Amino acid sequence: MIGVPGAGLACREIEQERFPLTGTYVVALCQGECELDDSSRTLFAGRLTLVDTPLVIAHLPEAKRSYLELTSLFKTVSGPLNGCFEFYPVRATRVDFHGLPYLRAPGASTWLDPVGLTHWEARPPDSITLTLYRSADASHDILARIVNGRLEGRGSWFAAGDGAEREREGDLGSDFVIGRRIGPPDLDSCIRNSPELPSRASQSSSTAPQN
Repeated sequence: MIGVPGAGLACREIEQERFPLTGTYVVALCQGECELDDSSRTLFAGRLTLVDTPLVIAHLPEAKRSYLELTSLFKTVSGPLNGCFEFYPVRATRVDFHGLPYLRAPGASTWLDPVGLTHWEARPPDSITLTLYRSADASHDILARIVNGRLEGRGSWFAAGDGAEREREGDLGSDFVIGRRIGPPDLDSCIRNSPELPSRASQSSSTAPQN
């Protein structure tokens, strides 16, 4: 279980009275506008959990903690980790790099962690920004609006480069993000489904795949 200071009943009260954007959402990332049950356009589907305090993962089993730390290496640039997501591929594919799993959208050279921690921020009055993937040379960021428990927005893919490489890969376009709040923050699912860091990966470079 991920530790959240002041969790339990207090978390529910804070969520309802002061932090209406927090909670657990079922979400889908689609190629073009879609609904949650529209698998014809869905690239990835899963859950997103938003909390209102920094996450504490020091007490997790070492293999899971190491995986979450590794995949969050560049995400803390924007602020403390305060969210968790888990995705499975629908029209995307699963690839492995140094023993670690990643999800890859068709035709894109960027990668997405199947499970990971993230930093999110509220943008008043009813929007949020968050990062699903960030490495030294690529990112996937989301800007979404949440109204009455419905999350809707856009995700943008970007891969850095210069010259011909940047022209080919620079702005990789956007995807549509749709979601529905299903309850208060539930971080346990992220931990249960989090991969464990293989020993051979821990001995290799701690950088994400190069794009």
